[in-house]
Amino acid sequence: MMNLRASPYVTTLDLLKTWAVLLMVLDHAGFFFLAGIGGDISEWCRILGRLSVPVWFFLIGYARTRDVSRVLIVSAAFLLVIHMVYGWFIFPLNVLFSIIVIRIVLNPVMRFMYQSRGYFWLTLFGLFIALIPSLFWMEYGTLGLLIALYGAAIRRDQDVQQGACLPFGNLQERTGQTPMDLKILYIAALIMFYAA
Repeated sequence: MMNLRASPYVTTLDLLKTWAVLLMVLDHAGFFFLAGIGGDISEWCRILGRLSVPVWFFLIGYARTRDVSRVLIVSAAFLLVIHMVYGWFIFPLNVLFSIIVIRIVLNPVMRFMYQSRGYFWLTLFGLFIALIPSLFWMEYGTLGLLIALYGAAIRRDQDVQQGACLPFGNLQERTGQTPMDLKILYIAALIMFYAA
């Protein structure tokens, strides 16, 4: 049974979450409060604030749960309604829909890509090919999934080092996956992030 007691220590994950929240607040402040002021302040807030999203995607992958809460679904739908009321864009769907989709498909995609080295490369290639089309229907498209896969791979690597029994078995024995594959996922995520 897992120990659900809160740790008295501040971890790296706590710092990442705090950093992501601060950047997200900066992004929203730039959009809602500083947009009418003029100058570059609003744009810089938006540019810096957008760096929070890859952190959230990484944390989704790194987390052990893939639950899609009712609050998340209602919030995504509420934002969609707000966009319709104000005449803003509906597509691409807001980032909360991206989070929902990523949480739903992350484990099946991991099961597929970790069957063999060929499936690993096929998955990466497919995510690259689907990036541009997916950006039209969901914010961040397949880029969010790639970053979440990287977070899940980091968690998986740490679990293997700690001797945990994993749901997809020992990848290195079965497929020859190595820490280099983690670096490949990271590099692919960076390329897609800057290309998008």
